[in-house]
Amino acid sequence: MGRKPVTPVELIIVLVVAGILIIAALPAYSRYAAAAAVSAARGDLKILHSYVEAYFTWNQDVPARPDGAIPGWSARYSGKYAYTRYGPHKYEFATREKIGGVYLFIDQRGTVEERN
Repeated sequence: MGRKPVTPVELIIVLVVAGILIIAALPAYSRYAAAAAVSAARGDLKILHSYVEAYFTWNQDVPARPDGAIPGWSARYSGKYAYTRYGPHKYEFATREKIGGVYLFIDQRGTVEERN
């Protein structure tokens, strides 16, 4: 007994069902990707905060520019994050663009904040 070949109608039905499943999965994937990007940015900001606090411990001041206190600042972080020094122990890091629909900030207290 031979196998019956797949008809064009059956093939179209399979492709339509696959397309519907893909379309249904896209919003969930987008939310997952946005949440992952926010988590990665939060982790980066905590690392940057740790570097500046270590610098402050040794120098009793925060750096005027982050490239002297943070290893790999130019290569890894400078395109994504902005550093602002406000005073002897007052500073802030912020994302340069929205991540997951929000801007993320961390200051000398070490708390990551989200702002629209």
